[in-house]
Amino acid sequence: MLQIEAIRAVIHTNDGAFGRTIMLGKGLNIIRANNTSGKSSFFGAILYGLGFEELLGGRNEKALQSVFKSVVKEIVSDGTNTESEHRVIQSEIYLQFSNGKDVVTTRRFALHEKIKAQAIEVFFGPLITSANEELRRQGMYLHDKGSASNEDIGFHRFLEEFSGAVLPEVVNQDGRKVKLYLPLIAAAHFIEQKAGWSDFFANLPYYGIRDANSKVFEYILDLDVFSKALKRQEIQNHLKQISDRWSVILNKIEILSKRGGAEAVGIPLSPEILTKENKPYLRFLRADKSLLLSELINSINRDLQEVMSQINVPLSQNLDKIEDDLSTVKGHIERYELLYENLGSQVSQDRERLRQYLTQLKNVDEDLRKNKDAEKLQKIGLEANLSIDRGICPTCGQAINDTLLNEHLHIKPMRIDENISFLQAQRKMIEAFIQNLREQIREKDIKISSLETSIQRNRSIARSLKKSLIADDRLPSEEIIERKLNLEKEQNFIYRLREEFEQLVSELYKISTEYNSVRSSGAALGGDYLSSNDLSKIESFESYFKSLLERFGFTSKPVNTIKISPEKYLPVYELSLNNGIKRQVDIRFESSASDFIRAQWAYYTSLMKISTEYAGNHFRLLVFDEPQQQSAANQNFKVFLKELENFQNEQTIVFASFQNSNDDFREATNGLLKAHIIDLASNSELFITRINS
Repeated sequence: MLQIEAIRAVIHTNDGAFGRTIMLGKGLNIIRANNTSGKSSFFGAILYGLGFEELLGGRNEKALQSVFKSVVKEIVSDGTNTESEHRVIQSEIYLQFSNGKDVVTTRRFALHEKIKAQAIEVFFGPLITSANEELRRQGMYLHDKGSASNEDIGFHRFLEEFSGAVLPEVVNQDGRKVKLYLPLIAAAHFIEQKAGWSDFFANLPYYGIRDANSKVFEYILDLDVFSKALKRQEIQNHLKQISDRWSVILNKIEILSKRGGAEAVGIPLSPEILTKENKPYLRFLRADKSLLLSELINSINRDLQEVMSQINVPLSQNLDKIEDDLSTVKGHIERYELLYENLGSQVSQDRERLRQYLTQLKNVDEDLRKNKDAEKLQKIGLEANLSIDRGICPTCGQAINDTLLNEHLHIKPMRIDENISFLQAQRKMIEAFIQNLREQIREKDIKISSLETSIQRNRSIARSLKKSLIADDRLPSEEIIERKLNLEKEQNFIYRLREEFEQLVSELYKISTEYNSVRSSGAALGGDYLSSNDLSKIESFESYFKSLLERFGFTSKPVNTIKISPEKYLPVYELSLNNGIKRQVDIRFESSASDFIRAQWAYYTSLMKISTEYAGNHFRLLVFDEPQQQSAANQNFKVFLKELENFQNEQTIVFASFQNSNDDFREATNGLLKAHIIDLASNSELFITRINS
């Protein structure tokens, strides 16, 4: 809650001090002054004191009018009504406001030799109405990084806490979480004169938040959609984190597999729910054979047992076997080298095919782009109803063939839309070929790497066997000893690899379980954007809004055809077309200028009314600068003021000129019993006047 209690402007010039102090109360406050007397200057001063001057179209002192920064005009009271100008040396704005319990006063300089406009001083107490009190004060700052989050000296962070606002987080256009900043909320509470009446939320500052006006509406009425949307976003962020972690584990498994000359099978590229039945496994490629992990371990163990049985046997007893083994190894080498060459040749061909497909894809994309451009131009031509686009000569009216093919050939060229469909199908087919080729190349590369390793290993075995044939026949075989060492080394490596792989797979299962849980949370939110509670609030808002339209004299369209859009929460006309389909049209486009102003009176008033009834997040404050725009009838304006007077537990402030007419002023305010009226127009006073010391 916010309530403005008092505002004071002090402007020091080369010819003395100027300014004014205005006291405000609960309920309706009407500040009457003639045009060009400084109403908008004081409206801007209220925004400046709260750090909301972005609603005026700028930041800091740039948003304020010249009276606070350069020149103060004074009407000389000698009967001649001549004006004199005084140069501003320093100016400051004080704003005293309450949250219903505590009172603070802000001081902010519009012009100062040393203090910048980003600085704001907070006095903890009613400085304007009790100027003699000693008050604690704290320097704070605005419109700089951290001013909405710094708990010690960020003013908007302080104002958020002081007003009782609990600002939700939303996602901006960069995908980052940010607060629904206070100046955005303020756009539904302060309507300035120049641009504020041109549209709903017209003076909303830009912070890169999509559909900011909808989010402000949802926040003020405290719709459940806000928390649901935030939960959905949190779920999406959580799923993104899960996907990233899954990719990290996948990458580790791929590196581990390559190190072991294997490939991982049964692991999805993106998070999925894994079961025990489809548990991932490793498939090892050993030369021209494919082995599971258990099969490879059994093979190594068998070879190791065989080696251990021969390690102490002298060479003299193993010569025949060594010669047989050497012949076998040479046969392996020859076969592996032949496979290596064949696979290498196949991979080269596959890579060339891949290059050709990539070129084809590039050409198809270019053709697709050109055809889509042509389709776009054709559509423009059809919409413009150009005869040449319909295949008719604009001069003689005869048909034009849109092809260079011989007209006697019975060939009908494809239309542009058919071309596009054909090219899109061709693109999908080429992409499938590319994906398949890349997978084939990857598999063949693994086989080539495995063959390369096997060739090197067998060449090493062959060298050892040759040495054994000429070594001292009383010694054990050098090849046997070397093979034993290599097998033991490989055995240890495979055991470690199995342990690492099982750990990584275990991590995948944990992530899979988490993924299942997060997906379940998303499903539990349901598909409906608005809850039944939200719909009830919107229905109440719509009902009250329409009742105010009738009372304010809205006549552009029947009020019963007006709805509140459940997407943007703005008023629309609902029209029934001849085919029975209902169409919604923005209320701006079918309303007179004065009726659109009445619609805005009703909209902002309804927002405070319904938020108050449902204990929403409205500040319980509305400030209007010159709301009687577009020559809205005085009788309707009177009804509007009477409606505002009903909000006695809230505060409304209306700056108005009443079209510089005493009669209009009396007519519009006649019957107001509880309004606080400050009338500067009756004596043609300016807001900023000389302060007598």
